[in-house]
Amino acid sequence: MEKILVLGYFGYRTGQLDGQTVKTRDVCELLRRRLDTARYKVDYFDTQVLQSGKWRMISLIAKLFSCRKVVYLPGQNNLSGFFLPLHRLSRLLKFDILYVMIGGWLADFLKEHPEMVAPMASLRAIFPENRQVKARLEKEYGFSNVVLAPNFRFLPAGKPQRPQPREAGTPFRLVFLSRVSEQKGIFTVFSLMDWLRGQGIPARVDFYGALDEASAERFSKALASCPEAAYKGCLDASGVIPALAAYDLMLLPTFYEGEGFPGALVEAYMASLPVAVSDWKYNSEYVKEGETGFLVPLGEGEVERYGSIVARLAQDGNRLQAMREQAGKEGEKYTDEAFWRVFEPYLILSGKGKA
Repeated sequence: MEKILVLGYFGYRTGQLDGQTVKTRDVCELLRRRLDTARYKVDYFDTQVLQSGKWRMISLIAKLFSCRKVVYLPGQNNLSGFFLPLHRLSRLLKFDILYVMIGGWLADFLKEHPEMVAPMASLRAIFPENRQVKARLEKEYGFSNVVLAPNFRFLPAGKPQRPQPREAGTPFRLVFLSRVSEQKGIFTVFSLMDWLRGQGIPARVDFYGALDEASAERFSKALASCPEAAYKGCLDASGVIPALAAYDLMLLPTFYEGEGFPGALVEAYMASLPVAVSDWKYNSEYVKEGETGFLVPLGEGEVERYGSIVARLAQDGNRLQAMREQAGKEGEKYTDEAFWRVFEPYLILSGKGKA
């Protein structure tokens, strides 16, 4: 029986839910669902436990001794401190490393860590979420082991219930789903709500996601002064897509530096929910302007642009419905099946000794 180890930040110790932990858990779950249990055993190691003591590294090393492949999903801190030792161990113990990227920061990261370029080039495969990141890794570093594998989510058990058309005069339903932090654009959302109120456009917004400590106090004050806003905490993974189906538009005015392919966009599309997002980093790869959503440049006039989008859709139910249809079709590109078609050959085909 071949053992496969999924190595990354699962966040089980504290129940952390964000883009990194969700994707790490989903990749592990995908392997368990898809692989033949008579031939493969899927194990995992949650790097969060290392925060409680480096002695837990003993358990990780023991797992590495018995595995043939490591599916590696590191954050920047883990890559900085652990990748080179892991690569040396892979050479010694003859296991392959499949690096599944989270976020779009690797090309810039390698500029500051040139010692990692050659080891990275020898990995069995690197799986970025973005076409632009793939192109940069190939052009700037000469990598020939880069395979595009967009973000994904599992299809819900049943088709989400689509919201009924809003009655005339009822609030337009907005939703924010991400880490609740300044860098994800939460205060732009509050500015938008002020603008809509001033224009006499009825709308409400619900915030979902883990609350960032650095933004918590300011967020609480903004929430208290905005009667049209509510914070609804974190959603269970199985409840995200059905919950999103109850809204008219997702907002994500992010300017987060490490943004790659926001999982919130995948979830929105699977719920047939159009999006209005910042024209930032790689978001333009995933939004078809006027079809699945809208791209809004950061900076001057940003709030007004979001406001005009809401105003148009609030008055044009036919256009909103057409965009829902397009968003739902777009979501079909980002299922677990779509990811598996790309990933499976590199996991299954023999590559022992090729770290």
